[in-house]
Amino acid sequence: MSSIYNEDRSWMRLSRHNPVWKEKFCNFINMTFAGTSRGGTVVCPCARCQCIESEVQSEVEKHLSDRGFAGCFIDDGRSSSALGVMILMYQ
Repeated sequence: MSSIYNEDRSWMRLSRHNPVWKEKFCNFINMTFAGTSRGGTVVCPCARCQCIESEVQSEVEKHLSDRGFAGCFIDDGRSSSALGVMILMYQ
């Protein structure tokens, strides 16, 4: 996993209209999907999916923009792999 998972996640609690949130959100999405193939999915860390449902990039972006990040994902920081974003590849 990239270093994004070891970084401070407090920005994820900012308003989604905040320029800092928007900048860090773009970086998060780019780094999260950098290792996936076209059509690749990741476990969605939005407030509703809560790292249970896998989604393609456009859906993760929409979910996070509409719903924000799940508190458990923000608070998890760097430990639990069950809550971390895992990359799943479609063959």
